[in-house]
Amino acid sequence: MRAHLEFQGERVVASVYPEQSSAVLTSCAATNAFAVIPAGSHVRPGDRVDCLWLQGQ
Repeated sequence: MRAHLEFQGERVVASVYPEQSSAVLTSCAATNAFAVIPAGSHVRPGDRVDCLWLQGQ
């Protein structure tokens, strides 16, 4: 899922965009990470997830 990672104190917090459609370019432009959510899993706020942090050049 497209996400935005940010530091909050010593933690890194991921926020996913509610609309994940490829037609929504605003979330594509603001994305700085991908949250890796296995198919069929249920993730709740506060759960740990793996993320791929995108690094711009």
